[in-house]
Amino acid sequence: MPCYTVQTASVNLNNADHDLLAKALEKLGYTVVRTGKNFVFRKGAVSGSYQNNKINMQATGGAKMDTDEIKRAYSEQVIHHMAEKYAEEGYEMTRDGEEYVWTQNPGYGAVYA
Repeated sequence: MPCYTVQTASVNLNNADHDLLAKALEKLGYTVVRTGKNFVFRKGAVSGSYQNNKINMQATGGAKMDTDEIKRAYSEQVIHHMAEKYAEEGYEMTRDGEEYVWTQNPGYGAVYA
């Protein structure tokens, strides 16, 4: 691809949590600048914005955009967020191969007389 070509991509994320999405991008090495629920991000020659539940990205100079990587990183953040939430309710998350398993700790919430 010639160096003067600009690639663009758009991804609709109708139910995405903007905070978890920003954390996912930061974990992937993007610099994120937030303005409320919206933000812009950049890593090298790849830049983009998140606005109205949609990511718009651009890449110049032959840089590679990987929207699937962003979706995977976001999913990972959702799993970790839910693990924290369920841990407060006495559940523990373990991984069994490719699956996550939630088990309630025995005795959690037990009342002893």
